[in-house]
Amino acid sequence: EHRPEVVFITSPNNPTGTAVEADTVLALYDAAQAAGPSIVVVDEAYGEFSHQPSLLPLIEGRRNLIVSRTMSKAFGAAGLRLGYLAADP
Repeated sequence: EHRPEVVFITSPNNPTGTAVEADTVLALYDAAQAAGPSIVVVDEAYGEFSHQPSLLPLIEGRRNLIVSRTMSKAFGAAGLRLGYLAADP
């Protein structure tokens, strides 16, 4: 039986650009909590290039769900290594 401490999900995926649906993220989150609890990180580094809405609204009430974003990709600021994490306190 697997009990990961951290699960990473990239949405949208690079290089395919395929975004993960909110329902899928919630199912993975629920499964990770049942086996864990585990921290689930949704990496939206390429979010600005996707037509799917951000998964940020999902963090409310889910203390082990984190969404990460970066300025490096969309804003051409790779040298700054600037980004942020969003989570429900």
